[in-house]
Amino acid sequence: MAITMYQADRNFASPQNDASLYSGISADVSGILNRGNAFNVSVNGLTATVDTGQALICGRLVEITSPESLTIPANSSGYICIVVDLSQTNDVFGNVGDPDYSVNVNQVYVSAVTQQYVQQDDLNNGGVIYCFPLIAFSSTATSATLNDRRSVYLNSTWRNLTPAKGTVQQLIYRINNGIVYINANSLFGVQQGDTLFTMPSWTVPATTLNFAVGLRQEKSTNGGSGMGIVRIDTNGAVTLALTPDNAAHNFVYDIWFTTSYPLN
Repeated sequence: MAITMYQADRNFASPQNDASLYSGISADVSGILNRGNAFNVSVNGLTATVDTGQALICGRLVEITSPESLTIPANSSGYICIVVDLSQTNDVFGNVGDPDYSVNVNQVYVSAVTQQYVQQDDLNNGGVIYCFPLIAFSSTATSATLNDRRSVYLNSTWRNLTPAKGTVQQLIYRINNGIVYINANSLFGVQQGDTLFTMPSWTVPATTLNFAVGLRQEKSTNGGSGMGIVRIDTNGAVTLALTPDNAAHNFVYDIWFTTSYPLN
């Protein structure tokens, strides 16, 4: 028969079938889950260490249960990646169904990939290798530095942000399927040019963003309300870039907004 259903009585669903299903459910988006230490990467000399975490990569659940170390090539640049490599063969011990049966999975590993554009085959349509970048690096002969940008988080809970100026009733963000959502409710006492707050490094946009916000001038006798412009730059700084009266930099405003933007 040319038609089948894998979740059918007595049928067999392979890892490939399973991965295709989960990839479809996640809209074919690969990303880090809110688990463990979210693959935090640290570096000492030319040795990088990737902390614990889980990711969904092309529908495959990948987990690091204890920190993994790797060597970064000297005088190079690239990305610390989790690599799914289906060309590798896994090692099998024992017989299926026996209590001592186990599999040593060689088809996933961490690697320093020295390429500007990493290989990302479609593993669910015949591809073999998918490199999931965790963070960028550059190295000298003896040491390496890491870029602030992190890879996509598939989902997180709402998390608090700390205002850099003024006071706030609520300032929160979350990530869902590669989209960052920010909600600022009653941020009091800010002026044009102020940095309002800074987004965490793994949530910064790929390009500078500008969006309109509602403003109310404090201690105004005539309402003093209007629209302003808030800017998020690629370092994560969120700034009140423009107020209704651009010439009156000494005016103090209260601010409200909700916005969202894609990662990467």
